[in-house]
Amino acid sequence: MELEQRIRLYMEQNQMVSFGETLLAGVSGGADSTCLLVVLHALADQMGFKVAAVHMNHGIRPEAAEDAEYVRQLCDSLNVPFYLVQTDVPALAAELGLTEEEAGRKARYEAFEKKADEIGAARIAIAHNRNDLAETMLLNLFRGSGLHGAGGIRPVRGRIIRPLLDTERQEIETYLKEKKTAHVTDLTNLEDGHTRNRIRHHILSYAQEEINAQAVLHLSQAAQEIAQADAYIRDQAFSALKCCKLETGAVPDTICLDLNSLDRYPELIIRNVFLLCLEQLIPHRKDISASHILLLLKLAEGADGSAQASLPCGITAERRYRQLRIGRSQPEEKKKAVCVSILPGEKSKVTVPGLGNVEVSVFPYQRDQIIPGNAYTKWFDYDKIQATLVFRPRKTGDFLVIDDRNNRQSMKKYMINEKIPAAERDIIYVLADGSHILWIPGYRISSFYKVSESTENILAVNY
Repeated sequence: MELEQRIRLYMEQNQMVSFGETLLAGVSGGADSTCLLVVLHALADQMGFKVAAVHMNHGIRPEAAEDAEYVRQLCDSLNVPFYLVQTDVPALAAELGLTEEEAGRKARYEAFEKKADEIGAARIAIAHNRNDLAETMLLNLFRGSGLHGAGGIRPVRGRIIRPLLDTERQEIETYLKEKKTAHVTDLTNLEDGHTRNRIRHHILSYAQEEINAQAVLHLSQAAQEIAQADAYIRDQAFSALKCCKLETGAVPDTICLDLNSLDRYPELIIRNVFLLCLEQLIPHRKDISASHILLLLKLAEGADGSAQASLPCGITAERRYRQLRIGRSQPEEKKKAVCVSILPGEKSKVTVPGLGNVEVSVFPYQRDQIIPGNAYTKWFDYDKIQATLVFRPRKTGDFLVIDDRNNRQSMKKYMINEKIPAAERDIIYVLADGSHILWIPGYRISSFYKVSESTENILAVNY
């Protein structure tokens, strides 16, 4: 049929499936997912893939068991493997502090991913259609979304595919009538309890009846163009991020940006650079809004001194001169000291917060050996060490020798002079010999412990 071939072309254009793969279709029994299953079954032999179906009983509606039985019978009639998953969504919503709608969505996607792994399905097919795309676009815009949200639903996201995304709901209902295929009706979709339903029943319906009968088509086309523009801008922002991103040394879960480099880009790119940073630090972009991006823009405007701002999920942004650090504060339990006890001829390995695995060894110094010059391996004069070596955060009274005349400088003064952000100073793990700091990873070593002609044994440290 014409609709089936249009959907096939849409799947091919968006590279939704490869020959020989298995698609797992999420089927609720409603018109959209029923159409999805029937169309995929019709296209399976033509395109060379296999189809299986999964249905979730959310434990909310009394008729849910009947819906599951309907989907089972439909799958039997099509000779499609059927899988049933049952989840107590109300209990999950209460546990996670989510609405039932949010908890149901979370449970569905997790269950579909798990079942796809179990049966070896390459892709998971979801029944979002053109009307859903238009509704999502409007919903995101009303909530203050930027370009990414205005692009609405994407046809492919990871292993999730949406074959019906370019098909209108009216076409779906017509197709099912022509195929003489029944479907179930979720009565909650007819209510105005959810924001999406109110957009569907009142805003979109009014637009189609009073403004333009093709409103859904035009909105979905606009969303697709916006999504393409968003993808291009995000590519540009990713390139900008790579150019402006600085090494964070010993600080985990932190992104550091050179603001002088970032200033060369248009504001639109800078906004998306900040968005990419937050996406790396906050899973699933949870609670990120346009106001947080604006907050980062204002924070980055300053040139002198420092300023700080709090962001969702325990993320803090700090501008220190022309550097901007965005990251998560480290819990206190990560600030424990790590002792390094080693004798000549020995090798050892310790795990240091922020550095990972650190290899330590002591061996005789041969005068023809070349002292490493990279940032991750340092050599020290082992025989000058007075106490047990310790990796730890800085303490009051810590110092290092800054030149060959044994001039000392306190750690506090050194960090201020080097413009190390205040938020980083208590997180960095230093290698200490009592109060004397041998090494500040990512910065420098104490001149006192440098290898010289009189050195007999080398302490080599590599992370």
